[in-house]
Amino acid sequence: MKSLLTLLSMAVAVLAFGCAEGDEGWADNGEGYFLDWQTYAPAQLDVRSAALRGSVGPVAGINHSASEVQAWYDSYYASVYTIVDAPQGAVMTIFEVEGGIDQLDLGQTYVFSGYDYTQDVSVQVIGCAGQAVDEWEFDQTADVVTVTVTEAPGALLVNYTAEFSPQYGDSFGSAQVPTAVEGTLVIGR
Repeated sequence: MKSLLTLLSMAVAVLAFGCAEGDEGWADNGEGYFLDWQTYAPAQLDVRSAALRGSVGPVAGINHSASEVQAWYDSYYASVYTIVDAPQGAVMTIFEVEGGIDQLDLGQTYVFSGYDYTQDVSVQVIGCAGQAVDEWEFDQTADVVTVTVTEAPGALLVNYTAEFSPQYGDSFGSAQVPTAVEGTLVIGR
């Protein structure tokens, strides 16, 4: 019995203090300690140009290059904010790829619905619209997103169409109807 208690005491001591020795593999990013291999600061995605055409919620007749683009990625996620500030109102799409942007094959057309995670890669688009940037009156995830990826000189050409169902209520003083916006992204390789 005494040897069993000694063995259990040693096991508890090893378990209690085994992880305290050696902090290699951990890094302090200023906000806490994380494993070195984990990506907590995504890299900037090289979006060379972006444009939107169509309607997002109540803002129709968009056919503009982006006035602002914000983009980043890590190995399993990419996000591109395309913002257009037009005379008829402001729109923004948030194009998100779960599973890695490199999983979208050249020449392929993909169709995604809402937050569909049945494939190795999924794409969602959130559409925002309002009378001014950052004053969004419409903020909705697209019901259907169609994506085609082709090659451009030194870049990927990503074309997408996001379809939004009507939103209940009035915005800008008129009833909502289904809307769709086409986006074009040129992403450097």
